[in-house]
Amino acid sequence: MPEIIGKFSFEFYGEKHVAFLADNHHWYVRIDHLCEQMGLNAQGQRRRIEKSPVTREYFASMETETEYMGVIRMKEVGFFDVDMLAYWLGTIEVEKLKGEVQTKVILYQKDFIRMARAAYRSEM
Repeated sequence: MPEIIGKFSFEFYGEKHVAFLADNHHWYVRIDHLCEQMGLNAQGQRRRIEKSPVTREYFASMETETEYMGVIRMKEVGFFDVDMLAYWLGTIEVEKLKGEVQTKVILYQKDFIRMARAAYRSEM
């Protein structure tokens, strides 16, 4: 299991995101945070990622600080490799989504990966 060695915060259309650098030299984003921002069910997306022979290779569980009831604690959380993020986002069938969720997912599919890469690469 990789370990987080750094992180970088950035904004995407007014939403705060964090890219995490692991000791394997890959950048990751948290699945739960990304899904929450898009309005998707994080557990359902994690199951889809872990089920696919392609996407599961780019999924990692890592311990990170999380807040729970005002207390910071370490918790194992699901992350996805930024290098394959466009692929995973492209597997989300937007025609099955409605309203604001569909609009947000399309926005993320079009622009999120470019913004995430530009953000963390500017700090390298």
